[in-house]
Amino acid sequence: MTILSRLRDSLLRHAVVLVGCLASAAGQERARDEAAGVRGLLKENGGVSRGIDLRGDLTWVSPAGDAVVLQDDSGAVRLELDRAQPGLVAGGRVSIAGIVRVAQGALRCGPVPLVDVDGAHGLLERAGAIHLDAGRHPLRVEYFQRDRGKQLAVGYEGPDLPRQPVPAGALSHPGAPGREEGLRYAIYEGSWDRLPVFGGLVPKAGGVVRDFDLSVAGRDENFGIVFTGELEIPRTGDYRFHLASNDGGRLFVGEAPPVVTALGSGGGPGSAAGGRRPGMDG
Repeated sequence: MTILSRLRDSLLRHAVVLVGCLASAAGQERARDEAAGVRGLLKENGGVSRGIDLRGDLTWVSPAGDAVVLQDDSGAVRLELDRAQPGLVAGGRVSIAGIVRVAQGALRCGPVPLVDVDGAHGLLERAGAIHLDAGRHPLRVEYFQRDRGKQLAVGYEGPDLPRQPVPAGALSHPGAPGREEGLRYAIYEGSWDRLPVFGGLVPKAGGVVRDFDLSVAGRDENFGIVFTGELEIPRTGDYRFHLASNDGGRLFVGEAPPVVTALGSGGGPGSAAGGRRPGMDG
């Protein structure tokens, strides 16, 4: 075999490997949700919250911009938005990303977690970046443990701040008459495969804890806990937060409403302003 033949065969083998890798990476991308599937959450028991990524046409928008009906090829779904979205119009095409939960018989789309490691799994770590001004910012961590092996760690890094666990001295919560150190916590009992909607459950216990200490739950399995308070940011800049969790957890920092992005004019069925109305998506 000549040198040119060997070179040609080598290039062909590498090209096949490259194409296979690209196809594999494309297959790992998260599939976009369908409206009909999201609407099906209304039938589920247990008040489970889910992250969604929808894209479709708006067939109806409330006057206040805090409720929409979105339609795609699978059907339509009505969403109540935690925060009004001015500028939305029927006939527009949008993408909506956020956390959906069932509240009072409706699907409510709420804040987007900065870091999301939801689900029943072993120790899993993810990170998210956010720009924060110096000062105090709302912070919330949701966590659940189904089987034994509870683990939760929250860390961050930023301007002149090497990666480290979030220190207890940077955590506080409203107290009387001013602020107090530590976080408020609420403990829930139950067995879940994903994080429940804690707002629809009655906590079994609660109090104040120095940091993200899971021992206050008093048990090793079948429980959930929510930590809330504020985080003191020393300098304005870009921060990266790390959340390691076994089982599922979510980290919220700052005020992060659902992400609604305008994509132009709708082109699907019912995309005109006189399209389908709420209650007609079936």
